[in-house]
Amino acid sequence: MPETFFSSFIAKKPSVIINSVLLMEGLGNDFVQYPGKKINLESICSMSLFEKAFLEKQEQSVAEKAKADKLNSAICCLESKQSKERIQLAELVMSGRQLKSNNLLLDSVLPSKSLFIYSTQAYPLFECGNNAHINGRNYSLGLSPVSSLKEIEEKYLKAASSSFCNAGTKLNCLEALASGEYYTETKNIGFKILNDKFVVFTKIKPYILFEALNNSYYQFSEAVIGSPLFMRNNCLDFGKLYVINAYSHPALPSFDAELQMICTGKYDYNAIKRIHKSPEKQIEALMEKARGVLCNEYRSRGTPYYHLTNARFDRQRITGFVNKEKVTNLG
Repeated sequence: MPETFFSSFIAKKPSVIINSVLLMEGLGNDFVQYPGKKINLESICSMSLFEKAFLEKQEQSVAEKAKADKLNSAICCLESKQSKERIQLAELVMSGRQLKSNNLLLDSVLPSKSLFIYSTQAYPLFECGNNAHINGRNYSLGLSPVSSLKEIEEKYLKAASSSFCNAGTKLNCLEALASGEYYTETKNIGFKILNDKFVVFTKIKPYILFEALNNSYYQFSEAVIGSPLFMRNNCLDFGKLYVINAYSHPALPSFDAELQMICTGKYDYNAIKRIHKSPEKQIEALMEKARGVLCNEYRSRGTPYYHLTNARFDRQRITGFVNKEKVTNLG
């Protein structure tokens, strides 16, 4: 089991963890009256410092593994704010995990917010008592341990491995970022680095649109639609929708051109953020909107850039049999 701050530091002396602050046996005025022994305590630091150092050490191990695997082009992903942001975004797209929050992993594994740790066992501290005084408050010490230090450490490592800081998953992100593109057909979602932007994308298989103005059908090839992702105030944010590959469609301003912004009318992009709180759901909704604009929203009574009756779409007009199952804008 990897060594954490529990076994490497906290286990060395009688300690108290209270409201995410660590106190250890020392010369301070705070104390815990353990049976037969009074243990004076002094404040050490916030537990967040230990956690930050532990997680940074994990990142270093990932970088070393990347070097060993000759992923030199991916090492930079651990060296700049922009690249670290891309690791977060890559894992969000690849695994659907939540973005890392500011909450301590530690808070999710400790059996109580107030603990006294002595001889590898953790005892609860209850407010209002007479055998402990810490940070101006009186406590009573529970006589039975609620957990062992080893159990807490095991839970902590499990939480760390399932968080954004999972070294194996992060290495996969590095590999994907080094290649410049990732896509999974199962989720129909991927990302690519495009013009130095991190772009999430989805694909649309060939489909058919109906034009009521001339009672005709038009076929469309595969489209790759994306939106730039970035972080703003530690929250996911995204830009407008673009068709990445060369394409022609009534919702696009040009014909056979790449990187065209899709006309979405009066659509409110921020509605996605109001409806969906989790970032992975926001991405899913954004990509669903992207597919819907091209496949479902074209109507003859609308005001697109062009109607399908425009002569430039003549080459896409179907003159023979029409597979009605592929028509996406009826109903």
